[in-house]
Amino acid sequence: MNALKKILGWMPQLLAGARITILLTLCAVCAGILLGIFIALGKMSKHKWIRSICSAYTFFFRGTPLLMQLYFVYYGLPEINRALTINNQFLAAFIAYSLNSAAYCSEIIRAAIQSIDKGQSEAAEVLGMNYFQTMRLVILLPSQ
Repeated sequence: MNALKKILGWMPQLLAGARITILLTLCAVCAGILLGIFIALGKMSKHKWIRSICSAYTFFFRGTPLLMQLYFVYYGLPEINRALTINNQFLAAFIAYSLNSAAYCSEIIRAAIQSIDKGQSEAAEVLGMNYFQTMRLVILLPSQ
């Protein structure tokens, strides 16, 4: 009975922590997907330097532990330059999780884009669409 009272006493703090965790996850994944789209398109770019930067980004963020990235954003950036200090823990976690999520999402999005039949792009080209129109209207956001 005593243990149940202790658990019920902690319940408000546990629920508040769960709300913050869910909010952080939703925000970071949404930001990661948006950033991941641009990184995926950069990895498929015809320009070698853009491809190299995007590949290095993905290699770094997928190759280092997330906990190290969190420590770097919160503790390491202020050591590099005081202007990079982030005093809000939620914001620091959001930045680190978003950057990490973007690296993983970029690989998923790149693979999804490359899995689309080349005939779709060729059909859009025949219709006179440029690269951005093809990506926006045919590849990324096709209407039914």
